Parts: sequence; C-alpha cells; structure tokens
Amino acid sequence: RSLSLTDVLIAAGEVDAAEDMCAAGLALSRDTGSLDDLAGILNLMTVLDLAAGRIEDAAAHLREALQVAFRTGDSNEVINSLDGCGLLCAATGRPAEAVTVWAAHTALLRHQDSDWPLDVRRREGPLRQARQALRPDQTRAAEERGTAMSMETAAEYALLLTDPGPP
Repeated sequence: RSLSLTDVLIAAGEVDAAEDMCAAGLALSRDTGSLDDLAGILNLMTVLDLAAGRIEDAAAHLREALQVAFRTGDSNEVINSLDGCGLLCAATGRPAEAVTVWAAHTALLRHQDSDWPLDVRRREGPLRQARQALRPDQTRAAEERGTAMSMETAAEYALLLTDPGPP
C-alpha cells in the first residue's frame, strides 16, 4: 500500500506526505524483509531525492533498487530503475548517459506494461535538455547504444552510473 499511496501523493504534488509515506514503506519493507516491495519503494525514494536535490541519496537508493530488482528478477522494477537512472544522469550533467539509459528503458518497456503518464511527464523536460546538449550524431549513437541493450546489460550499465567510486 505504501507504494501506491506514495505514487498518488507524488502525483498530487504532496511531496512532504509522499516522503513520509515512502520512508514508512521503506522501513516496513526492510523490517519484514519484503524484497518484492523494497525495489519499488527505493525507486520512488530516488524520485523524491532527486526532486529535493539529494543527488548522493538518490544514487544510493537507485543502486540498491537495481540490485534488489535484479536479484529478485523483478523486470518491472529494473525498468523503473532505468527511468530513475536517466533522471539521475540528467541531474548530474551526463546527457549522453541519460539518453542511452532512457533509450534502453523505452526499448525494454515495449515488452512490459505501458509507461505511466506521470513518469512520461517527469522525464520529458530532462530528456529534451539532454538531447539538446548533444550533437545529432551523439544523440543518435546514445539512442542506438541504449536500444541495443538487453535488460541485464542495461542494469549493469545503470549500476556503473550509480557507483559511488571513481569514474
């Protein structure tokens, strides 16, 4: 329920309430060992962290979400993590990486459920800015790289992009 309610609160612009609900859901998921919910809550926490400018927290939550989702085989949450990774890359001035990750996200999403309108709106501006920061040939190359990635490759790439160590 924390996942759904946090999503609704984010959509309604109730960021403080969303953060409280997300934190409670995160604690409950950890306390109960619910890995199925943990990746989703961490992905939502990533979005909230980025909106608040907490880049390092966002990267850490995203990295953990990817690890949990990949370990549990939750392809939907791996795909959601890729969307969060695109947002993180855009927020940290890595436009080629953002375009690559979002191209992988879009390609993999074709095999899953449809994209949520709120997620589409959240990425529109950053994706447009990332594309504008690149030359057309760079954009095309980044999109081709992302589109060619398997889910495993895209997840590994996103893990590299969230690594707190040296680049």
